[in-house]
Amino acid sequence: MELTRETANQAACAMLKGAQLDEIRVNGMQISIKFLSDKIAPGSLIEVNLVFVCRATVLREHSDCRPSDENKEDFHLERARFLFEIYGLYGGLIGDVSISKDSLLKIEISSSEVILFCDSDSLLVDDWVWSISLEKDVGIKIAECKIKSISCVPGSAAAKYYSDCYN
Repeated sequence: MELTRETANQAACAMLKGAQLDEIRVNGMQISIKFLSDKIAPGSLIEVNLVFVCRATVLREHSDCRPSDENKEDFHLERARFLFEIYGLYGGLIGDVSISKDSLLKIEISSSEVILFCDSDSLLVDDWVWSISLEKDVGIKIAECKIKSISCVPGSAAAKYYSDCYN
């Protein structure tokens, strides 16, 4: 089911806000980050998985560097820097989550901001560039359905957001 950016943003917040960074895995170009949340189903820990193949960066609290295409570096150097920085956030709690109008997924962990890009480089990918999914058979109730996952898919004009949804 296709979602508006606003609905995708609402679901991403509900899935990730308050979750704790628990595990980081790298498999070729793909990075998987597992968070644990007790906010989705009170009384039980739910795995929330964030998987992505796009550019990513971590901005520290007092960093003057802002994401843009002008300060883009080699993908592999940028990925190595990202992995170094994200491991420093292990155990941190997510304070806020947003999907910007230009399709940046921004996740605040501790005093840092993790940013996933859906930019011109990612537009060469045929499939999703990032995906958030719940591990158990639970969903986030939004409108008329329960959302189990959200994916960001590049488009020619703008990114699109899709969901696995059930009633």
